[in-house]
Amino acid sequence: MSGDVNRSRWSLGLVVRAAGVAGICLSTGATLGYVAAHEKIPVRPRAQARGAIPEAPASRPTEEPVAAGSAELALLAPLQAGSTLEDFTVDRIDAVSDGSIRVVCTRGAASIQLYVALASGDAPPAPATAGHYAVYYGPSDSPDGARLSAVLARVIASNPSAAVPPGLSPFPRREPRR
Repeated sequence: MSGDVNRSRWSLGLVVRAAGVAGICLSTGATLGYVAAHEKIPVRPRAQARGAIPEAPASRPTEEPVAAGSAELALLAPLQAGSTLEDFTVDRIDAVSDGSIRVVCTRGAASIQLYVALASGDAPPAPATAGHYAVYYGPSDSPDGARLSAVLARVIASNPSAAVPPGLSPFPRREPRR
């Protein structure tokens, strides 16, 4: 009777089976945890500032921009690549594309893109205008966008005799090029 008291009901087969079930549960839990942790979370769009342009999706193909021609430069004179616009440097002025002229300005790591288009009641409200031209900016969260838009509008206003560059049109209510 003393030999029966210390005897366990767990056999070697039962221990192996329990370890196998625990291993399967552990690997299933780890896989589900990995999938849940790496799932892309949908992001709600931020509210856009007045006059800010919506940002284009990253998957959109980008084309190499064409440098501004004489018509664009006459409208924006005396600005050219390398000029200063307040405390920013004008890196590039692009030719009319998608109905607008893009002016890329940088200060250190900060970059702002200004877009010049024709003013229109059907276009989004612009942060700055000069005659029949409207100036927009991006990215939308730029703290200097509205200020630089106003400065660029003053530059445009100083060139009232400049002809409207071919292809310039009102800014569309859609995503612009990047």
